[in-house]
Amino acid sequence: MTNKLTLLALLFLGILANSLAHHHPTNHILVLHSYHPSFRWNYEMSQGIISTLDKGLAEYHLVQEYMDSKRLFDETYQQKLRNLYTHKYEGVSFDLVIATDDDALRFLMEYGDELFPGVPVVFCGINDYPEGLKHQKPHFTGVLEELDINATVSLALRLFPQTRTVYFVGDQSTTAFDLSRIFRNRHENDFPGITFQYIHKSNLDDV
Repeated sequence: MTNKLTLLALLFLGILANSLAHHHPTNHILVLHSYHPSFRWNYEMSQGIISTLDKGLAEYHLVQEYMDSKRLFDETYQQKLRNLYTHKYEGVSFDLVIATDDDALRFLMEYGDELFPGVPVVFCGINDYPEGLKHQKPHFTGVLEELDINATVSLALRLFPQTRTVYFVGDQSTTAFDLSRIFRNRHENDFPGITFQYIHKSNLDDV
């Protein structure tokens, strides 16, 4: 995590240094969080971003938005967020937008050019590059959060060698579905003779 935060810090401080050379001395930064403020991962990312900015910039103005997408993220909700941000930030000029996790990144891929035209985007915490990101969004950059799921499954099978079925249990968030898809498409064949079942529930207490 430390190395990824360091790389992320270098990315957005480099972008802001270029912005500072061409715009106003106070950098205006928006952090778009995928989840809710009480989510521990969001809190840690927020603290990491703030501590890095404090070290690298003498003056900046930071705005943080929480999309709360673990609870709701259908098309109607995204349109409402789009309308809210359009109204809320009309006339506001940001130098940088930081996206934490997959939902915020995908939202910005869809609506970022409309909401924040020409503003560079730095992302973190995503599980895989969305289709079209590298070719269609040259002003987007960031780091992947790569999990070694193979090592976890391998350890479980060594501890329980009679296992023939492995269950992946997750919620209905974008992250949970992405991790299941990545493992199914890239790693299932690494475990011949093992059947994998994927369960996604809105209420995990029902599993």
